[in-house]
Parts: sequence; C-alpha cells; structure tokens
Amino acid sequence: MSSSGNFQADTLTQDQVVDILKTGTYPYKLLRFFTQKQKFPDYPSVEVRRVGSPSTTSKVDSTTVDTTFEVTLLIKYTREEEFEEADRLVTEDEMLTLLENANIPPPGKIFFEQKTWNTTPIDEAIYGSRSILRFTFRQVLSTTGAGIVGAYNSFELDSSGLGSPLSGPLSIQILRLTDVSGVTVDSHSIDTGQVQYDPRELVEGELQITYESTPSIDALVDQLHTAREEFRGKLVRNGIPKNVLFLAGTSTRSSAYEEVEKVTTTFYVVGTW
Repeated sequence: MSSSGNFQADTLTQDQVVDILKTGTYPYKLLRFFTQKQKFPDYPSVEVRRVGSPSTTSKVDSTTVDTTFEVTLLIKYTREEEFEEADRLVTEDEMLTLLENANIPPPGKIFFEQKTWNTTPIDEAIYGSRSILRFTFRQVLSTTGAGIVGAYNSFELDSSGLGSPLSGPLSIQILRLTDVSGVTVDSHSIDTGQVQYDPRELVEGELQITYESTPSIDALVDQLHTAREEFRGKLVRNGIPKNVLFLAGTSTRSSAYEEVEKVTTTFYVVGTW
C-alpha cells in the first residue's frame, strides 16, 4: 500500500464495522448482519461491504489512505408505511451515531470522514426499503515510515497537578506546532571581510502551540499566565514524551464564523524534570 513499502496501514475491516453496529439498540427484535451481499436477502438485515481496496495518494513526505464502506439496511414492510419508516429512521440514526462515536483507526485521530445515507424503495417481490450508508475514513502516514505525523503530537499542561487554583494535568491536542531550539549566534566581519559567527545563547525551546479553544483549557492557561511561575509539562511527539519545565507566554486567539475558535500560545522551555 506504499510507494516506498516502508509503512503499513491498519485498515478497518468489515468484521470490525459489524462488531461496532451490533452494539446498537434497534427497534427490530431480530436484525441479522452479513459481510457480503446476500443472494436471497433476509429482512430485516444489514450488509457491510468494503467498496474496493483502500486507495492511496502519495507525496514525497506523506501518504493518505482512504477506505470506503457501504452499510446496507434492508427492511420489509409488514405494517403501515409510516411505522416502518419511523423504525428505519431510528435504526439509521443509531448506526450513524455508533460509527461517529467509534474510535476507529487511526485511534482518536480524524483526518477525514464522510457518511451519507441514501434510501430507495424496494418494489419487487416484497415491498420495503433499501438504505445504503457509504462512509469513507482517511489515514495519514509518513511515506518513509520514520516521519512524525502532526496528529500524534500533544502537550500536557501542569503535569504535577499543583492544586488550587490549577486543575492540571490536562493534555491538549496540538493542531499546529512551531518548536524553536538550539544556539543563537552573533555575526561579525574580520579584516578580510569574511563573516564569522559566535555562539551566544542556547534556547531550550520556544513552543508556539495552536489548539482548540475550550473552557477547561482556556481557564488553565489563564491561570498559568497569572501565576508567572515555572510549571511541569510533557511534550509528546509521535507517542514519545519529553518532560519540560515551561513558562506560559502570550496567547493569540482567532475565530471565524464558520470555524472552531483556536488559540496559539507560546510556551518557553526553561529546563527538564
């Protein structure tokens, strides 16, 4: 599934989707589940099929893997249509909720998901309806297999949980990270005109972290600002934590009418713990 062969995607299977859907509560006493298209369908029943093989789009640094499934709900009308349609809608909503809430691969990370129901009447030997839910989810992977994907980065505030009025530890999902570290230099020219550089300062780390604005995160960051003290934190990159001592710098808030409000805060790393 890779142009370089260096990464491996954990692809969601039809059986896993069935296991998710089986946990639901439905208005039908007996709702059977299948992982293939039935030649002689049972009613009511659900067919879960993966539509083709996962498709990949590769770039020099990353590869996206899109996997599409179809969930088909087959219902035979044995009562007045209004009652059957009401049960169909309840069933569709329950299935959609289960899939929305399921922590499917990649765990905890949503890159792209699209879910759409399409219902058509069955007017054949039986009278009923056929509803098809088509959904696609996307994984983002390093093409080389060694690169760090930003979705797996997080920052833990107040790791020691220093109590009132602070409410840590609290982990925030990093939406964008800029990490400045290393040695700063001064430059000067010698008699020949050649520019030379002199090491001046060692920067432990200046983290500019963008994250979603929520009441709990905003309240804790405001308290970190007010305290003007060093706090313990953890910068997690690709699942590997680094314990840091930091000062909370300025925060810049941005929002748009149709978007989730975001905050960018600068955290100054002053050491480790």
